[in-house]
Amino acid sequence: DSVRRGCIGFTPAFMGALRAVGHVGYLGGVVLYNARYKATDFRTIFAWAWLVQGLSIVPDLLLVTRANVALGLPDHAFMLGDQILHQMLGQLKHLPFLVLAARICPPHVEATLFATIMSISNFDAVDEFQKTMGLRAQAGGLEEGMAVGGDGSGGGGGGRASTPTTPTRSAPSR
Repeated sequence: DSVRRGCIGFTPAFMGALRAVGHVGYLGGVVLYNARYKATDFRTIFAWAWLVQGLSIVPDLLLVTRANVALGLPDHAFMLGDQILHQMLGQLKHLPFLVLAARICPPHVEATLFATIMSISNFDAVDEFQKTMGLRAQAGGLEEGMAVGGDGSGGGGGGRASTPTTPTRSAPSR
């Protein structure tokens, strides 16, 4: 997010809009799964979703290298499309796992299983974000006065487009 705000000049308002538009991608992923992939073999969905999700780093590379501008795609429109696609692919990757878990789960324990899966997923996102920020701090890639959380909170956020706030003046906490 600091690259998007600092180098490219996206405003906090646009970053918030980007996050909101990402929810359209979530909904699109659910609709696409129910309409087209519900009867598809889980292995096939997992394989394609993980493969395409792995390739989803390409738009970030295009944005940072400014290749999107050379292709005639403005930064804002490019990021809106990327955010929708990324969130949709995330849902297509996640939904089959939840459906499979619900099928093998004992009766009347589905809610507990879902809550546990979501807790683990959220913990993983925060942990990944913290490790990334720690590596950036060691490499000297943090903005001056920016807390480890990236949004001034010192905490995670985990998402590609977490809503930014004004960075705090505190030193990175570790």
